[in-house]
Amino acid sequence: MPANQPSQGSGCLILAGLPFAAAGLFFAVVSLHSFDDPKFKNPLIGVIVGSVFFLIGALIIVGAIAASRKARRLAAIQSANPNQPWMWNADWARGRAPGQSGGSTPLLWVMTVIWNAVSWVSVWAATQQAPRKAPPFWVYLLLALFPAIGLVLVGAAIVQTMRLARYGRTAVQLQTLPAPLGRTFRGTIEAKLPYPLPHGINLTFSCLNRLTTQSGRDRTSTDYIRWQDRKSLGTEQVVAGPIGTAIPVTFDVPRNLPPTNHTNPNDQILWMLRAEADVPGVDFDETYEVPVFQTSESPSLQDWQAKQDIEERTHPATPPIRPTVEVSPAPEGGTRFYFPAARNKTTAAAITLFTLLFAGAEGVILVAHAGFILALIFGLFVALLGAISLKLWFGTATIIANREGVKLYTNLLGLSGSKQWLPQQIQSVYPKVTMQTTGAKGTAYYTVTIKDIHNREYSVGNALRDHNESEWICEQLRQLSNIKSRATSTNA
Repeated sequence: MPANQPSQGSGCLILAGLPFAAAGLFFAVVSLHSFDDPKFKNPLIGVIVGSVFFLIGALIIVGAIAASRKARRLAAIQSANPNQPWMWNADWARGRAPGQSGGSTPLLWVMTVIWNAVSWVSVWAATQQAPRKAPPFWVYLLLALFPAIGLVLVGAAIVQTMRLARYGRTAVQLQTLPAPLGRTFRGTIEAKLPYPLPHGINLTFSCLNRLTTQSGRDRTSTDYIRWQDRKSLGTEQVVAGPIGTAIPVTFDVPRNLPPTNHTNPNDQILWMLRAEADVPGVDFDETYEVPVFQTSESPSLQDWQAKQDIEERTHPATPPIRPTVEVSPAPEGGTRFYFPAARNKTTAAAITLFTLLFAGAEGVILVAHAGFILALIFGLFVALLGAISLKLWFGTATIIANREGVKLYTNLLGLSGSKQWLPQQIQSVYPKVTMQTTGAKGTAYYTVTIKDIHNREYSVGNALRDHNESEWICEQLRQLSNIKSRATSTNA
């Protein structure tokens, strides 16, 4: 990136923020001096709206100046460490990965204040008007939706603030800097948690692909889980630390995944560690971005794959502690794997809620005659989400695996289907991420996938939250059907 690009970008942001700040300040001052003028009916609204616009403009300008300074410092560090990108991050260079909630809390409050100021003032202004004809009831429901979202934001900001006040700014002390691809990531989380931890702690290590898309002036970022692993540490595995509790972290890093990469802001690779602990009061829940890169310690992909194959043979996947799939002997021989309905009630309820919200919006669009195209788009979303909801609540699958191959039987509200693969028709069996909750704290859901000799993939059992359970089922299918190979990729 040329050295002058950050300055040019910051200059554009400053020019964009000046009109907001100037117009907002002018409108607020004029409205403030108009309280005694009978020509102005609601000068208070002008003061509030003008102040909000001034605040937005001021934040844009301050942010642009801060970004310009940060870009100049980063350019100097990059020139000094051209082959060590993990040194470009000041915290990583000091051997620590700070928690992300500390920096996001002020931003959440700013967004909450702006959203509530605009939504509540707009609703109040709309209700002050005297329409010639009373609007339909759905109009009031639509107006109430925006303040309701504002109240949810207030609740989230309060919980985040309480969590920050109780636990402070936590960090992972990096014992491997960076974590090499194909090796082991080690670190220690130091947090103000009670010792001993009554229920232990849950750790999740994920490789995320953060894609940012732009449509006009709108930018949307979505995190896609490329890989995920989980561990639960018991009370005896957590030790006392200098500020409360020290939590040891160790995860094997796959070699066949990309390293940390922030070169393209629209297509980034992040390795995120999440720690969750159930404690009295506000639960502990924090995420950390850790550096993962290819270094001289990283093995070749071929050597790593050979080692993985040996590990799978000598240390096969263990049966899950809390299985969600029922395993039993099959009457025709072999083993039966039954995927019951409603195995993930929380996810099913969340998708059902989204379905109802989209269905409500579709009803409003139809009643308001807002247009065929808009109604069609929302209708397709409702149909898609409805189908997913029905499958999560009522869909079942049964897999029969033996020396004759793999048989699949599916059922959804009486609609049944079946398919069979002979052992010589199956190239590999592996878990694949096909569904997830989004965000850095997202959860991956795995699908047991069969790839045939023509490289066609078939989903035979889905919505498995436990990666170990999905790996164990795939291993059982390979053994029972005498399938030798497997695929190394578990990406969506």
